[in-house]
Amino acid sequence: MNESNPAISCAEIFKKKLSAPSGYYWLQSDNGSAVRMFCDMTLTCKGVGGGWMQVAKLDMTNSSHQCPLGTKIMNIESKRLCGMNS
Repeated sequence: MNESNPAISCAEIFKKKLSAPSGYYWLQSDNGSAVRMFCDMTLTCKGVGGGWMQVAKLDMTNSSHQCPLGTKIMNIESKRLCGMNS
């Protein structure tokens, strides 16, 4: 997958190449153009592993940083994280 043949998502890359490392990959945007995005191939969430697209990076060790709108601050295993509102 490259700029002229971008993947649909990080999950597609993960499914096709189980040993793909985390890094920047070409993905197809909503308007059909190719954009470089960071894909985390190691992160697991509720049993689903690999192929997550990083859309933001927050330093939650800094107490002045807040979670984006629609999420809430959670403390899990002594770590300050952002999670979905339920």
